[in-house]
Amino acid sequence: MTNPVRMNGMAPMQADPAKPALGPPGPAATSSHSSRRARTIGIGLFILAGLSPLLGPSHPAWAQTSSTPPDEITVEGQGEREIQRIAVPYYRPDLATPSGVGDLVSRIDRAALTVCGDSTALSGEMRRAIERSDCRRDARMRAVRDVNDVNVQRAVTRYPLP
Repeated sequence: MTNPVRMNGMAPMQADPAKPALGPPGPAATSSHSSRRARTIGIGLFILAGLSPLLGPSHPAWAQTSSTPPDEITVEGQGEREIQRIAVPYYRPDLATPSGVGDLVSRIDRAALTVCGDSTALSGEMRRAIERSDCRRDARMRAVRDVNDVNVQRAVTRYPLP
């Protein structure tokens, strides 16, 4: 005989006295749980595999094949005591896109700041002076001239140094 059980005003459910209401799940429930977990993990991996091309190389130069060596320019400037040089690699095809040009100009500018002493400047006032220095401007302009690309030239003239 089954007993109807009413839960919070819901329709009656039939209780089976042969099955315990509480307790550890039996082997069938454990098997069902593990197959559900495996299915969920499988679906998650499938979605991740589908998104991987979108999550791929975020830097244009990383997407290049190893058979194509990068071009390289040297940013140089007068540091504290001697002339400093930093090589900045780039791929010419990346300069066809605004993001590729912006990335190269940004890396040239960081290299110019470094060769002009920004990495060794301790005070904020000294860093600001280096940011406004002729050393930085000249190092950046020499490197842009060495790239010899009209898109890079336009980007630098459109967004001058502060």
